[in-house]
Amino acid sequence: MEKKLLEVEGDEMAIFSSKGVMAIIPKNKVNWVKKKLNEGCHECIDALVESLPNFDQQGQKAADGVMLETDPPVTGASQDRLKKTLLNKYPGMQDVYGSEGEKLNIIKDKKFIPKDYGYGDIEFIHPGTGLVSYTDEYKYQSPTPDKYTVVYNPRGANRKDIALDMLHGMRDDENYMNMLDSFAKSVRDARGDDMQYFYNEDLKSGFAQDGQDTWNENYIDGLLRAELARYMAKGREDYKTERSASSPEMIDRAKDIYNYIRGKEGSSGSSSQDNSSNKPKTPKDK
Repeated sequence: MEKKLLEVEGDEMAIFSSKGVMAIIPKNKVNWVKKKLNEGCHECIDALVESLPNFDQQGQKAADGVMLETDPPVTGASQDRLKKTLLNKYPGMQDVYGSEGEKLNIIKDKKFIPKDYGYGDIEFIHPGTGLVSYTDEYKYQSPTPDKYTVVYNPRGANRKDIALDMLHGMRDDENYMNMLDSFAKSVRDARGDDMQYFYNEDLKSGFAQDGQDTWNENYIDGLLRAELARYMAKGREDYKTERSASSPEMIDRAKDIYNYIRGKEGSSGSSSQDNSSNKPKTPKDK
């Protein structure tokens, strides 16, 4: 990724539009922008910013005014509709996230790039500091640290991935945790040797710095997502591979969890679809 430097002189102004687009305002427009800020005319400033040339265009200079961010993070109405759609489909999640998702923020960001550092295209962030450190070079700060936050790059993740990642927050639901404990036991019974082997391998590679308990939770969460993808992300070949060594007990306990988040009563029956004797490694939890 090419890095570009732009020097802002004393009489120019750096500003963000209400849509998150950063721009350098030329000298001859600075007083006008200040006036519109005082008037509260943010749409006027948005229109000016959108009219400026993109800094990526060859030969553009700060003195002429430039727009620096062409793909700002997407929040607002479209993401609010997505939250409501997901929570209507999975009403069992509403106790954690609110009936209309008021405790959840979903951010679509094409410049969210942990994948470039060996991670995934989506991240779930619990309320707290909101800071996720992938490497010394790449970190992500949630703009809403007081909420559950899902940030994703649409080039590699979609609404099905978001729904599956929202399972992380369900750990704050006591009923869900009881069912997750049952699923975890079924995983340890069926794949305990695998877990220990892959933990040791990740430890050697530097991917288990948070300790084995956290690693085990992520491994189990990854297998649960693979099982729930039978219903929530049908057709995903990568999930089929991950669950190819699932036991009938794992399948049944995962179905119980699916019924719960769908707001349905009753437990599952036994199933053996997608089972085989193969035991491939489950990728690290996103």
